[in-house]
Amino acid sequence: MSKLIKFLKFLPYLIIIVLGIILYMKWNQPVEEEVKSNPMNTVAEVAKKFKDAAGANHIAIDKNANSVKPSDMSDPNKVPGFVDTASRALKIAKQEIDQITKLLFISEGKRLLAEKVIDSLGVESYVHNGKYLTLSYKNGYFDYRYRAGLDIVDYTKKTKFLGITFAKKSFTDFSLTDTAASFTGNVQRLTVDRREPQPWLKFNASYQYNLQDNAHGYGPGLRIDKGPLGLQVSQLYWPASQAWQTTVNAHLTLKNIF
Repeated sequence: MSKLIKFLKFLPYLIIIVLGIILYMKWNQPVEEEVKSNPMNTVAEVAKKFKDAAGANHIAIDKNANSVKPSDMSDPNKVPGFVDTASRALKIAKQEIDQITKLLFISEGKRLLAEKVIDSLGVESYVHNGKYLTLSYKNGYFDYRYRAGLDIVDYTKKTKFLGITFAKKSFTDFSLTDTAASFTGNVQRLTVDRREPQPWLKFNASYQYNLQDNAHGYGPGLRIDKGPLGLQVSQLYWPASQAWQTTVNAHLTLKNIF
């Protein structure tokens, strides 16, 4: 009974410590601005823009740019027009969209070589045959055919030191096969975050074994996880010494193996 009394006397201090940690983590979270009446920000920040060795233009953005909650997709005051256009064209609800991207590009050329052609009926036409563009003028009308590609690559860039990954970030790269084409305006992207929220505060049963003293202890504990950081406060009972002991364990995850 005396052991239980000692534990109960210490319990308020344990609760104060845990609450202090919770409040500290709460205060250090970024304050979310009220944006219920404002439209979503869809402009993606450009991480990289370059021309590769083949002359193709590239533009890269954060793969998960402008992440929003699924419930935000049902708010007509937030959802931009191009989301409505896409949902109508695909005949799906806006809430079913996982990710949407809108970008523009232009392809231009000057002083394109035109070849004069006379057919079997003696009708003249002018034709330009390029790698991506075929253009013809005949009887006051233009006909054209444009064929080019837009390549999209998702990749993850890792920051390593001594073989340990400390940070990683995912990007989406867009490139145009037409070397005369270039991106214009802003890249717009929305990403719907459908990840289930992970619990960060856990109440668990703890067990420890001391190899040096060949002793073991068990009891309740509170665990807090915040990204790679973790902290556990436990109140353990050690049968060998018939005593309660408070333990505090902290960890930093350097690498996920599985």
